[in-house]
Order: sequence, then C-alpha cells, then structure tokens
Amino acid sequence: MKTKIIICVLILVISLTFYFNNKEIPISNITISYADSVIPKNSTNEGDYGLIDLNTLPTNFVIDLRYATENNFAGKQFYPKIAKAYLQESTAEKLMAANEELYQLGYRIKIWDAYRPRRYQYDLRKAANEINPKTEGYIANPITGSHHNRGTTVDITLTDLEGREIDMPTGFDHFGKESSINYTGCTKTQMENRELLGKIMEKHGFRRIESEWWHFDDVDCRNYPLLDIDFIDLYE
Repeated sequence: MKTKIIICVLILVISLTFYFNNKEIPISNITISYADSVIPKNSTNEGDYGLIDLNTLPTNFVIDLRYATENNFAGKQFYPKIAKAYLQESTAEKLMAANEELYQLGYRIKIWDAYRPRRYQYDLRKAANEINPKTEGYIANPITGSHHNRGTTVDITLTDLEGREIDMPTGFDHFGKESSINYTGCTKTQMENRELLGKIMEKHGFRRIESEWWHFDDVDCRNYPLLDIDFIDLYE
C-alpha cells in the first residue's frame, strides 16, 4: 500500500513538472515603485528628468555660466566646459515670461547659474569655507541641498538689449551686506535696477531671498526632487 502511494506521488510530480514547463505563464504588469524621485540611470535625455536646455528656447536670454569658468568667487572652474543652463520646464516658462516683459522695457535676463548637480554643491561650499568661513553660509548646505539642485532656481542679472550688464549694487556672489535686497547704501540707480528685476520676477512666479539680490526660486520649487545628474549625462 505504501509503495503504491509513493508511485502515485511520483506520477503526480512528473505530470505537474511537464505541465508547467510547457505552459506560458503570463508576466505581471504591476510595477512596484520604491521612490518617486528615483532617477533612471540609463537615460541621457534631459527630458527624462524634466530639465530643459535654455539654449533651445525661443527667447533671447544672455547665458554666462560662471561656475563653468574661472570667473567666480573662487577663481576656479567647478562645472565642466560642456555645462549648459537647464531648468525644470515650468520654471523655464516662468523665466521666459519674465524675460519677455523685461525685453519690452529694454532689458534682457542674463543667467549666471541655473540647475546645479548636487555634487557641485559640496565643492562650492568647501571653496567658500576655505576662502573665509564666514562666507560658507552663502552657499546652501549640500546635506539638505539647494533649490538649484532641483532645477528650479536661477542666479540672474539684467543687461541692455545689446547684452551689456546694467548697474547693480554688487556683482555675482558678493558675500556681504551689499548683496542684500534690503541694502540701502547703494546708488539710487542701482537700487531701482535691483527692484525692477525683483518686481518682474515675483510677478511671474519667483520669490527672492534676503541675502542675494540675484537669486530667485520658483515658488513651486519644493514640488521637485533634489537631483545629482551631471551635465555630461544631460549632454546631447
């Protein structure tokens, strides 16, 4: 009796094995996401990250990425030469709208910095600390990240229609009280130019920060994740 049971079990196992080896088993179409902000590593198209190359837009920005040159507070190049100015699409649209209004007034927006891969936040913070520990606070802590890392922030000034910078209270990355949007020790013209830029940018969906007149955050910046996609991975 025991032998018959063993034989029956063996026959059943063999039959099931044959059945499943010859049956097409459908693949589940359920995708499990463990983090909404995870960026695919095998993509090289800026569109996959929501970032737009500002050079491709139908507008007349002046672009001078200071951190891709040695013309910055540290006197050294941080970004690779191939770096371009990228922003989230909705942020870029707001900046275009601001630029169009300013153009009607005889000005153009000049972009000093836009999207910044998070890895460079560490380099900038370190450089600022080495120059003067008191200036380190002007560079956002890379641990918590900068809104630049989201592609939703720009550092800008104004030029005339020929691309010549107009008079502002300070230059880019001036780490001092003169950079504050509340500073009154500058000339009347400098103050008016600073406030014109601030007024138009706020009108089109940006907010200012107290310490840097050139820095503007998209009001919706926190809707986007911190990114560390290097420029080479966005380059086409």
